[in-house]
Amino acid sequence: MVLVEDVTNSANGSTSQNSSNTQNTQQQTSSGLSNLISNDKISFFLFLIRLFNIACVLGFLIPFFGYDQNTLYQKSILASAATSALKLHQRLQAERFGLNREYFSKVISEDSFHYLLYSLIFLNVSPVTSIHIFFVYLSNLSFIY
Repeated sequence: MVLVEDVTNSANGSTSQNSSNTQNTQQQTSSGLSNLISNDKISFFLFLIRLFNIACVLGFLIPFFGYDQNTLYQKSILASAATSALKLHQRLQAERFGLNREYFSKVISEDSFHYLLYSLIFLNVSPVTSIHIFFVYLSNLSFIY
């Protein structure tokens, strides 16, 4: 693509041209972000949930924010469960749902299903830091690699 510019000696012309170029760049950036979000909504929500999970874990480990530690623990475990459920949904999108042995064997064989069960099990226990770090690692495993 070729960009053709009208070069003039007046300062007013160049200022208005710079502002129009800036506006075009901002519109392209915002449309690019909205296109990214609309094309893959589940991945975008996974990203947001992972950020929320990391924020809850930091609030749990570093109690400077003034929030209840048990609440932050439960929120981070629920965020981990939501991440696992969405990842399980992504992996099983191609499979047709059915109440048969084959479908349930595919669900049970997924790692995300096990992480979802672990999250639900540890939701009702008292906060343990080692479990917390384990779940943050699991929920962000595919995010890191």
